[in-house]
Amino acid sequence: MAPHESTRIESIRPITMESILFGDELNTDSLKTKIEDYDFYRYLVSDFHGIARCKIITKSAYPRMSKKGPGIAWRTPVLSFDSFNNYDLTRVDGKRCTDARLIVEQSVPRPLQWAGKGHSVAGVICETWWGVDEQPQMACPRYMARRLCEKLESEFKLRILHASEMEFTIFKENMEPLFEEGGFYISQEFANHEEELLSLSTMCEKAGIPIETLQTEYGPGQIELVLKPEFGVEGADNEFLFKNAAKEMLQKPGQYSRCTFMSKPIIDKVGNGSHYNHSLWKVKENGDVEDAMWDGSEDCKLTKTAQHWLAGIMKHSPALAAICNPTVNCWRRLHVVSGEHDIGTPDNITWGLESRDTMIRVIARGAGKATYLENRSPGAAMNPYLGLAGMVAAGLDGIRNELELPAEGTGLNECGKLTGSLEDALQALENDGAMVDLLGQEFVNWFTGAKRNEMVCLQKYTEKHDGDSFKAKLEYYSRWI
Repeated sequence: MAPHESTRIESIRPITMESILFGDELNTDSLKTKIEDYDFYRYLVSDFHGIARCKIITKSAYPRMSKKGPGIAWRTPVLSFDSFNNYDLTRVDGKRCTDARLIVEQSVPRPLQWAGKGHSVAGVICETWWGVDEQPQMACPRYMARRLCEKLESEFKLRILHASEMEFTIFKENMEPLFEEGGFYISQEFANHEEELLSLSTMCEKAGIPIETLQTEYGPGQIELVLKPEFGVEGADNEFLFKNAAKEMLQKPGQYSRCTFMSKPIIDKVGNGSHYNHSLWKVKENGDVEDAMWDGSEDCKLTKTAQHWLAGIMKHSPALAAICNPTVNCWRRLHVVSGEHDIGTPDNITWGLESRDTMIRVIARGAGKATYLENRSPGAAMNPYLGLAGMVAAGLDGIRNELELPAEGTGLNECGKLTGSLEDALQALENDGAMVDLLGQEFVNWFTGAKRNEMVCLQKYTEKHDGDSFKAKLEYYSRWI
């Protein structure tokens, strides 16, 4: 993660219906395409899993529908893979839920050159708003992330710069991994598959998704890809688009699932992570930003602000675990059958300077671009928007209350560990008052309800597979995650 020491940014506007509908254009040359140049428009919104739910708008309907946004099912954020996983939800205020609308946050569509099969298609990132009272759905993942980033700036003049190390697994048609394990950083192994991987990178760049590095990883069929760090919700936008682009572009006709961001797609092999790298930047009066992380006079090399932020993340790690590891399968990566965590996946709640044995690795190598935090807990199945929202909520609480940073711990068993299951993590989230207040009661109610219902559906799949729990999880998750 190497942001420039000083970067010009625009102040964040208040959240209003007008600002959502007619937002500023992306400052990206590759996206400067006239609206009328497209044949179709994919209005995209993220569900809780980070899966892109969409509604296709035709060229003739776009001028009219772009004004207010097309209608969509109100429960879209909580939809799961199983059509029967649609339990009854009501608004927090007790009113029955009605329609919702897809509200466009950006006025410039992103060209999806891999889509359309001869037709030009644009991707338009949206948020869900209630259709009756034109208020945002507080549980909409993107809205939550954007709201909390705005709160961070309005309260403390801080912005978060972030990028995840996104790992995924590619399978052959027989669901065997694309290549055997042991190809970590090996050029020849990458070259065997570079045609489609480089094509993936090129197509993403044309859609304004700034990819920086690609590599083969430890696991069989495992690839790691890292995007350029971006401020706030834009970074989550890019990761959301990339994950769905990879699923679409790498998929083969007739194959059930070829590319998956499951955290543990192969039972006895290394899992897929989404190490979350981020730093804080102070917004100056002239709109520039400056490093808010490095302080060489401190033993930990972090400013007091950064220390409070890190302390908040550690304090709220049990609740964050539900957001950063949101599937039953994720917990196989954190706690494998032997009871030990997966390689490179510490489950202890501790931090350390340059230590990969701790949950939070502090990289502190000087002012500016060289100091940031790496949260090594999140699994690849993490929703980029919810991950951003959760991290900001935890850090924000740490700064608000000036939480003291615990002593550095580099050993695997020196501090407390994460809870042992998704259900434990959901309970930790529900019982964490500060996180509930910041994330919103509507989100916590909907998210925990959706996750528990998902576990019930998964139990049915397990029974169908004669109790083969892992096979059930692979079929249940791999197609869409």
